[in-house]
Amino acid sequence: MASSQSHDADVIAGFINLGDVSGLKRFAGRDFDWNACLTFGGARMLPLAAAISANIADPSYSGNAIQVIQWMIEAGASPRHRAPHTVKDSWSMWKEDDTEKTKMSVNLAGHSAISYAFKWLDEMRKRKGGADWSSSIKFLEVVVRTLASEPSTTPKVGVHHSVCELWESIRELTSTHNVILETSDGEVSAHDHVLMVASPVLKAMLGSSMQEGASRRIPIRDSPSASVSLFLDILYAGSTYSHLLLQKVER
Repeated sequence: MASSQSHDADVIAGFINLGDVSGLKRFAGRDFDWNACLTFGGARMLPLAAAISANIADPSYSGNAIQVIQWMIEAGASPRHRAPHTVKDSWSMWKEDDTEKTKMSVNLAGHSAISYAFKWLDEMRKRKGGADWSSSIKFLEVVVRTLASEPSTTPKVGVHHSVCELWESIRELTSTHNVILETSDGEVSAHDHVLMVASPVLKAMLGSSMQEGASRRIPIRDSPSASVSLFLDILYAGSTYSHLLLQKVER
């Protein structure tokens, strides 16, 4: 029996071919391995390589392809990860008006997404058979820049809106607040442990014998209360209270 990963990979390959980011977001499970080969166009290749292969011949939909590549990187695909050397497949390109003279092939084994893109750039710039690949070359140059800007941070993780609402509720429990922030036009309160986890500076102030630590009052007199409240909204819930209300209305 085929594994769920293989079934998922077939669906993912389909959405990559369509350049459909929304489909990828809906059907790619959180545990999907973005650095494992899938079957695309009859060849085994990495998902990022599939996004390149899907658009390299006709980059008219390259905008969608770049969005797909960017999203897959955020989801965990690494432009540096190389396909196993056991992969036997290759990807071929040619001009329909002269297949024999213009056909080019690149083996997929051992290539990362970025080395795969560079290999195609090298092949196309040779202009085999006098073929003009200028539009594909421009697409690949954008691909390389996109892959090279790979974020070094941990991939983004989706958080259910109920988690944000929970932390917003904690923020609203003012009776449990034990720190006062003195702003230019009034006072705003918060929990000391939230502030201390968020900022090493605040942790030092509140966890020491400094005046702020003893009085549990922190002067921020160059900022209005609205700005400080907005900061706390984002600190607690990663969103503003008004944004959460808007989400409730839209649902």
